[in-house]
Amino acid sequence: MSDASILNAKKTYIETGRLNRNLINKEVAISWYKCKLQNMLPNDPIRIQGNKINSHFSTKFMTYLDSIISEKYQYILVNTSLQKCSSRIVDSKISMMDSIDDLAIGTNAGYIAFKTQLLQTVMPDEHYLECMSSYYSTGLLITNNDKLQGVLLLLSDTKPNEYDLLKIREYLTKYDKRADVEVINENISENDDFKIELNSIFAYPEDYFSHFNNRIEKLEHSALPILISGDSGSGKSTLSLYFALKKSQNPVIVNLFDTIPIIHKAFIEKALYQNETLIIENIQEISQDVISLLTVYNDELTSCVSSDKPFKYKCLNLILSIDYKRFETIKDTTKGRQIDKLVNKLKINTVNLVNTSAFESNYDLLVDAILERNTLKANDAVYMKLKYLCGKKTFKEIQGSIDKSIVSGSVDANRMLISLDYDHDEKIDSLDVFEKKYILKVYELLEENISATADVLKIGRSTLYRKLEKYQNDTL
Repeated sequence: MSDASILNAKKTYIETGRLNRNLINKEVAISWYKCKLQNMLPNDPIRIQGNKINSHFSTKFMTYLDSIISEKYQYILVNTSLQKCSSRIVDSKISMMDSIDDLAIGTNAGYIAFKTQLLQTVMPDEHYLECMSSYYSTGLLITNNDKLQGVLLLLSDTKPNEYDLLKIREYLTKYDKRADVEVINENISENDDFKIELNSIFAYPEDYFSHFNNRIEKLEHSALPILISGDSGSGKSTLSLYFALKKSQNPVIVNLFDTIPIIHKAFIEKALYQNETLIIENIQEISQDVISLLTVYNDELTSCVSSDKPFKYKCLNLILSIDYKRFETIKDTTKGRQIDKLVNKLKINTVNLVNTSAFESNYDLLVDAILERNTLKANDAVYMKLKYLCGKKTFKEIQGSIDKSIVSGSVDANRMLISLDYDHDEKIDSLDVFEKKYILKVYELLEENISATADVLKIGRSTLYRKLEKYQNDTL
């Protein structure tokens, strides 16, 4: 994670006193100046001040704080004198610190946050002391009735994601407003009960799945609304639930395709205020007043993520899905253009799901992936049937056929898929059966008029009469 230019700037500064301010954040540069004035060097240990600690934090708050911070973070809670009041530190070199003043620990985001009154993050190589250069440090302000009480300094091996920071700030605001709070038993950014891997849900060829998985991993930690686009049967609902369960428990789901528009706004607005996670499916069916609501929600959340502003909604995980084929039919309408504007705002956090037709060039790899996902093997006949279905059906329909085969007991002890029926509408009739169905259909549509039917079919009346007589005898 090192930045060579910052490392070189630090080395030059230590040796010569000259600092390239174009590379270094202003507040970081001020910290380096102060460290050099105190004759501190990067390899110096953290200094111990030994002052008496005056903590304003209750035991209940410190226990609550420990419960809401994920185990992937080390942290130090300090008072307004920057003295340590509580901590969870595993690094022995850092555990000895009793203050986060720049003159004791060198550059750190906690001190800078205290001075600037803003959320701050300092990169590993921007820390002055080498013992801190393995970590990102992030400083969050602790308030009580809008009065500053102290600072929370987070240390992490990787850059803290926006979602984690937003959730911690939400929990701190909840405590500050004296809402009913309790110790949180699970980590705020992870749901330990949800261990399902993505490759057990989506059956894509290996090369495609690798890129897909990387995209999903990035979106898992997003603090902004996620949009899932795809046509029917591509897995939009499944991926929505996957995201929701990765982020939190008990998601609220509303499918706009199944509800009348008049209640959309009231339900969704209530869910945004009262629930942590909301899934809205089929936003191509959304009412215009909800488009405005979600636009305001997205703009406010984006603003809060990039600043230290409080967020008025409880919902931090908004997951939307859109059936793009249905959306195309209304795209040129006034409503369609409004939806398109909302979709464009979410482009950076959009995942586009493909269906089976996307792999037309090599259905063999797709069938292999589908069989592997279901831990099945197929004989040649079934393998060819699956390839045929890939050209005709969606992922959802193919999986339904496999599930039906499994439930019906068409799988032997070796997990060999030994039968897989085509759906009824995909069965191919013989020529005689097809001719019979077609002639009877035309005959019925022409109100059983033999002359008119014979003219349309371009056959003689006597020939038609014989065929109809035969078909009548077939049904007796």
